[in-house]
Amino acid sequence: MNAMRKPLDSLESNWMYLVAGCLAWTLKAWTALWLDAETNCRESKRRRDRLLKMEFAAFLQAMIMLPAQIIRTGRQTIVRLLNINDYTPTFFRLAARLRPRHILRE
Repeated sequence: MNAMRKPLDSLESNWMYLVAGCLAWTLKAWTALWLDAETNCRESKRRRDRLLKMEFAAFLQAMIMLPAQIIRTGRQTIVRLLNINDYTPTFFRLAARLRPRHILRE
């Protein structure tokens, strides 16, 4: 059993490594649960279930490690996504849900 084999050399460091992994896994679960809490759409429930059951490595590639171009001009910072995948609409719905209401521009 490889329970005590972690990439670090002390017990406290291994504990911190485990806590960081638990926080990352919790972020994945909360991301799926935040998405469509108030909607009853069948498609959104299916997508939420796919995110909940997804392995963390796949979640990392689909939702976190997105290639982006950051442009700073004047008083603005523009972020352009350089690649899209099946989860890009889900990413934008999550971003709109988490964005404070006073910042929204329509």
